[in-house]
Amino acid sequence: MINYFLPLVIFLIPAIGMVSGLSLATTIPLFLIITFIFFKNNLPYQIILQKYRLELFFLIWCFLCCFWSLKPIAGLVIYLRVGCVLLLYLLVKDNEQRLESTKPFILGLAAAIILFFIEYYTQGILSRNFRTFFYFKNDSIFYLYMLDRGCSLLALISWIMIGILIRDAKYLLSFIFYLFIAYLLHLSDSLASFLGFILGGITFLISKLFYTKTLQIIFFRLINTGVVLVSLLMPVMVYNIKPLELVTESLQNIPDSAKHRLFIWNFVANKILEKPILGHGFSASRNVIISDEEIIEYKEYRWSPLPLHPHNNILQILFETGLVGLITFLSLVCKYLNQINKANEKNSYRSLSYACFINYYIIGMISFSVWQLWWVCSGVWTAIMIKKYISNQ
Repeated sequence: MINYFLPLVIFLIPAIGMVSGLSLATTIPLFLIITFIFFKNNLPYQIILQKYRLELFFLIWCFLCCFWSLKPIAGLVIYLRVGCVLLLYLLVKDNEQRLESTKPFILGLAAAIILFFIEYYTQGILSRNFRTFFYFKNDSIFYLYMLDRGCSLLALISWIMIGILIRDAKYLLSFIFYLFIAYLLHLSDSLASFLGFILGGITFLISKLFYTKTLQIIFFRLINTGVVLVSLLMPVMVYNIKPLELVTESLQNIPDSAKHRLFIWNFVANKILEKPILGHGFSASRNVIISDEEIIEYKEYRWSPLPLHPHNNILQILFETGLVGLITFLSLVCKYLNQINKANEKNSYRSLSYACFINYYIIGMISFSVWQLWWVCSGVWTAIMIKKYISNQ
């Protein structure tokens, strides 16, 4: 049964995920549960606890942060959903079971690409009919940004496909595939996915130009340092900006959504100073009370200075879990990046992992809540599949 069911889930994750990104919050946990039940980690639980003590500390700290959140119960519900997925990930990430066939993944990826173009050229025929059938909305309108979640997933898992092609010595085809996905993301409304994918590609290219192991390790250590420095400097930089002056003078031509983010980031940076050590509580950014005086009036818009989340993972972690949470989170980032750095470069595993991480990091610095379950699941699943298809071969 598992030989048929697991490939089906692997196919459905990208296929359905393109037109319904929120489905990832169901399909990927299902994948993790199947993997946990049938392919258990062989490590004793005592060793697992010792190996992942930093991860467990972060989860425990986030749990404690629920109790001083504005709405503790709501925060606890979100925490339990995310926490269960992360615990499942820790329990299955090191199992030695290989995924022998890449066909389910390739077919799912191909389906996702086809569905994108169907939606793009038919003004969302599938999305509109779905809403009409399930929500009885005959006047539902399709906007291209509705595919943003699917495009973000596509940007991440495309690195798996590139890795499979490189593993099979199809280097030209892997380059053509990269250009094709970059073109698709350029057509989409997901600027964050496109930018992350391009910067991931640049990271991969530079790493391959440094053809010796020593030069590659130095390059990746520079990336590690840069990620930490940018993450620490982000709150300082956005605290000191003057958003209104920027969007009316030097940044007039950027999209309005980008202008809105400058106001959001500046507002959150100021709020962080109110509780810098412990933070405002887990998932508190969803429940911040905004006064009429704090509403941003820009041209014909009336923007909230904090709509559900800061649209920046680093600011959100610092705002909600304080310096304790941020330092622990960055320690985890360094831990995993160092593990990748020490890994074998066979089949370009190390370079691909870094490229994919940069892709994920850039999207997280611009879009989505760090605790959105589908987004957490996307990162978890991509990490597992890169390891299963590339490093274990």
